[in-house]
Amino acid sequence: MIVAMLLATLLAAGCRKEQRSDSLTLVAEGARGGAAKLSIDGNYSDWASGDRVRINGTVAAVAIADGEASVAGSYEAPFYGIYPGDASPAGIYSGNDGNRYSVTLPSQYTYTQSGGRQNLQSPMAGYAASGNYILFRHLTAAIAVQITNYYGFDVLVDSVVVISNSYKLCGDLTFTLDGAALAVPAESKAGGDTVTMLGGGLRIASGNTATVQVPVLPQGEGNLFIVKVGVHKYNNADVSRVFESVQPSSHPLSRNQIGYVPMTVGYPFTVGNGKRVIIAQGNLQYQASTGTWQFAANQYDYIGNAAGNTTAEAERATQSAWIDLFGWGTSGWNNGNLYYQPYNTATTGGGNTNGYGYGPTKDSRYTYSLTGDYANADWGVYNRIANGGNVAGRWRTISAANTGNEADVLFRNRTTTTTNMPTGTNSNAARFIKATVASVKGVILFPDNYVHPGISVGGSGRLYNYFSNSAGFNCFVVSASNWPLMEAAGAVFLPAAGFRIGEDVASSGAEAYYWSSVLYGTGNAYALLFHDSNSSASSLNNQTNRSKGCSVRLVQDIP
Repeated sequence: MIVAMLLATLLAAGCRKEQRSDSLTLVAEGARGGAAKLSIDGNYSDWASGDRVRINGTVAAVAIADGEASVAGSYEAPFYGIYPGDASPAGIYSGNDGNRYSVTLPSQYTYTQSGGRQNLQSPMAGYAASGNYILFRHLTAAIAVQITNYYGFDVLVDSVVVISNSYKLCGDLTFTLDGAALAVPAESKAGGDTVTMLGGGLRIASGNTATVQVPVLPQGEGNLFIVKVGVHKYNNADVSRVFESVQPSSHPLSRNQIGYVPMTVGYPFTVGNGKRVIIAQGNLQYQASTGTWQFAANQYDYIGNAAGNTTAEAERATQSAWIDLFGWGTSGWNNGNLYYQPYNTATTGGGNTNGYGYGPTKDSRYTYSLTGDYANADWGVYNRIANGGNVAGRWRTISAANTGNEADVLFRNRTTTTTNMPTGTNSNAARFIKATVASVKGVILFPDNYVHPGISVGGSGRLYNYFSNSAGFNCFVVSASNWPLMEAAGAVFLPAAGFRIGEDVASSGAEAYYWSSVLYGTGNAYALLFHDSNSSASSLNNQTNRSKGCSVRLVQDIP
């Protein structure tokens, strides 16, 4: 019905019939419904209640009812409309001379959302010869910046900056609006403009993609867009970065066309041929009383020998304290074995210290790795992680075993470029180093491309990529105030949280045990193990009893 009325409106464009209207319904070009101003790959920019439009020179507020946008008032046909309708600088309307209009595109926009949809002032002009509907057409093209978060934690977008060497991104635009036609001058305009989109609280979960649309004038030849995206860690403004992407365009954009710019934030880690992951923002934690999983707030946080990990076996199923040391394959999925709940670990004399009862199995001895048909035994596959996207199946446990597996590639065989590192062996190609961060012992992993922020570090010796006893946790000492700068540059820290047997925690602050997804024999599974220099050598394929409670740091696959 609406389509038919719109067609009638457009066909009647040359017939300037005098008519008055008490209200007008607003419809936008390319939208799927009256309440949407713009649609890009299913991401709508909505009309919002209170939006200001200018109809025949009069500013009116948009009302939303039953999925339609309208403005109240008495208007005489033909109807001419401008959106946004407020005078500059609050809006883009500059005035009109007959059918000749002029708008000024601002150099700064504010990102807002309504019902999960972007609410963007995408400049439009509308005309109707008669009737109660006015069709708005877009005056600009748009750059859709697709931001993918490759950090292991949620980020907030502070700004999106688009710079062009030939497109006109802001400033004056004149056009003719008469009847069904919308004539925008085709002459090129000088480029070199910069437009900034403020984040306005746009939050992007780890592994997710969000799209921010920035209007640009539809003139210009083949050009080069430079896009800069500034983000900071959710709930931690100190961890902030600005990323830059250069995206060439082979042809000019026409009115209502969309140019896509992919932008990635965060840092990947190579774990195999063509395989990359992001690493979670902290060790995995579980609260039995609510059945909640989360990542630790900070990378160096661990519970250790404290309430939760040390809760008595009989009370563990209903405890409110958090735990972070888990028996192997204890995701909570009933995998056919004896012990699969997150709080299950070996208890002295309890009959399960041999590890046979842990991990997906057909009986008490023969177990499978946490992959394939048994992937649900993996904590990150089976569970939603509250601050890791809150969607099941997003995360997983890294594999470790013999040469060529993911842990081996991550720590020993991937190609890395590290810049501005403190003096030390392999400082230009560091993959990891034993370290102390915020007074916590552990291991720092460097992303494939890492630029050290220039902060000072302490330590008795700076050795990179070493597993020998000569490399202790005192090799690289980072203060709590300096660590956020390294974290913002992509560094990951695995704290030495020790291990648990029943309610007894040992080696907390001295040894780091991290589960892999790979079975070893009947009673063991592979784990990453890091000791200090006064202990035995570290190992990527330590054959650890499956009933032992170890740390879990999940990863997420990325393109």
